[in-house]
Amino acid sequence: MEANFFRYAARELAPRITGMRIEKIFDPARGILTIDLGSPGYLILHASPSRGFFFLSSTKPDNKQQPSGQVMWLRKRTRSRRIRQVLVDWPSRRMAWLLGSRPSMYLLLDLRKGVSLVSELDPHFGQEPDWPDVEAIGSHERIWETYPQITPPVRHRLQHMGNKDAREFLERLRKAVPPSSYWILGDPKTARLSLWPDGFPKGRAFKTALAAAESYGTYVVAGMINGDREQKRIVTKRLRHLKKALGRIQRDRARLEAMVAGKELGRLLQAHLYHVDGSARLDTVCLDDGNGKTVRLDLDPSLTVRENMTRFFTRARKGERGLPLVEARKQVLVREMEQVQRTASMTGESARPAAQRVAGPAPGIPKKYRSLAVNLYRTSDGFLLIRGRNQKANHHLLSQLAGSQDLWFHAQDGPGAHVILKRDFSTQEVPRTSLEQAAIIAALSSWQKNAAKAQVMCALVKNVRKIKGAALGQVLVDQVEESLMVDMDASLEERLRIRP
Repeated sequence: MEANFFRYAARELAPRITGMRIEKIFDPARGILTIDLGSPGYLILHASPSRGFFFLSSTKPDNKQQPSGQVMWLRKRTRSRRIRQVLVDWPSRRMAWLLGSRPSMYLLLDLRKGVSLVSELDPHFGQEPDWPDVEAIGSHERIWETYPQITPPVRHRLQHMGNKDAREFLERLRKAVPPSSYWILGDPKTARLSLWPDGFPKGRAFKTALAAAESYGTYVVAGMINGDREQKRIVTKRLRHLKKALGRIQRDRARLEAMVAGKELGRLLQAHLYHVDGSARLDTVCLDDGNGKTVRLDLDPSLTVRENMTRFFTRARKGERGLPLVEARKQVLVREMEQVQRTASMTGESARPAAQRVAGPAPGIPKKYRSLAVNLYRTSDGFLLIRGRNQKANHHLLSQLAGSQDLWFHAQDGPGAHVILKRDFSTQEVPRTSLEQAAIIAALSSWQKNAAKAQVMCALVKNVRKIKGAALGQVLVDQVEESLMVDMDASLEERLRIRP
C-alpha cells in the first residue's frame, strides 16, 4: 500500500473505529494480524517492508488453532480496551491507536514492521511533511528517501505530466483532496492499489479507499492462508517420511549390533573346537560358556562348524564397519527432522505467506555447485547459503552463482569469505534468523572467527561490484543494506551444512 493511498484509507478508517473496543487479536498467517473490533468488523493487517497493507473486513479469515506467543501477549494487554483516538503518520505508513492515558498506551500498526504496544510516540509522529517542488522531484531520482510521500509511483506519474498538470496534481496530494476513484491495477496475482488508473486498461475502480483495500486484501490474504495450509501439508508429509526413515535406521542398527555380538559366539565356538568336529555340519551345538552355563548355538547346517565360526567373525566385522555409517545416517536424519520441526513450528505459530515459502532442504549438494570450491548451508528457514572457500570461488560467487536479487555477506573491516543468500525474487522477505545465520557463517571464515561477537555487512548483490584489475575476490560495495552484530556460534556451521 503506497503512502498516499494509506493516507486516504487511514482517514476513512479513523471515524469508524474510534470509540470501539478491541475484542480479540488473531494471526491467520505469518505477517498477518486480524483485530476484531466488534460492529465495524475486522481490521486485517499484513506487515511487509514493501508490500504491507491493511483493510477492514466484515468477515474473519480462517485462523489456525494455536495463536503465536506474540498474539497471546497482545491479547492479554489489549482485550476490551477502547480506541480513544487514532493518530496517523501516513508518510511512514503508521497508525497509532490510543488505548489508555493512565499510563498512556498506544497500539502501533506499522505496515513495514507489524503491530506493537508502545507507551509513547516519537515527537514528530503525525506531523505533516514538507513538500518539494516539481523541479526537485524530477531531478532527484531517489527523492522518496528525503520525502517519503513522493513514492516511486508518484514520481513516475509526475514525470509523464506537463509542468502545470504536475503542479496541480502535487497540490491536490498535498491538500489531500480525495480522488474521484480508488483503483486496483494489474492482474490479481500482481495487482497493486493506486489513486489513479495509470493507463491500465483492466483497472478496477472503487468509490472509497477502504473498499479498494478490502477487495485487494481479501484476495491476497486468502492466497497466503491457503499457501500456509499447503506448506503445512508438505511439512507434515516430510516429517512422516523422516520418521519412517529413522525407524528403518533403528532396525538396521539393531541388526548390526546383533552381528557384532556374534563375535563372542564365534570366540566361544573357537574355544571348543578341540572337542567338536570342525568339519561336521550341525544344526545346533551346546557349549559351556566357562561360567557353568550351557549355551545353545544355532548353526547353518549347509556350512561346517569351522565355516560357521568364520561366518560369525566375518559378520561381526561387517557389523562393526556398518554401525558408524548407520550412526552418521541417523545424525543427518535427526538434523533434518529438527529443521523440519522448526519449520512446522513456524507454520503452526506464524505461518509464512505463499509468495515467501521456500522448499525444504534438498538432499546433498546440487550438481551445478559441485565443480566449485564452495560450501553450502541451509538456514533454519530454508534459505540456501553459499560460501566461497578461496579467492577464485569468491570471484565465481558473484560472476556465476549470484543473482541481482540475492544478498551478499562479508565480515566488516577485514578479510573473509563471501557468502551469498539465495532469494527467489527481489521482494522476497528473509526472516531475521536467516540473516543472522548467514552473517555468522560469513564471520566464521573471516578475521573475526575467534571473537565472541562479529560485525558483518549485508548488501544486495546488485550493489556489489568486482574491481577490474584487482585480485580475485576484491569488490566495491555501492550500498550496504545493513551491518549486523552477531553472537558467534561455532556449532552453527556443522548444523546448517549441506553434505554430499
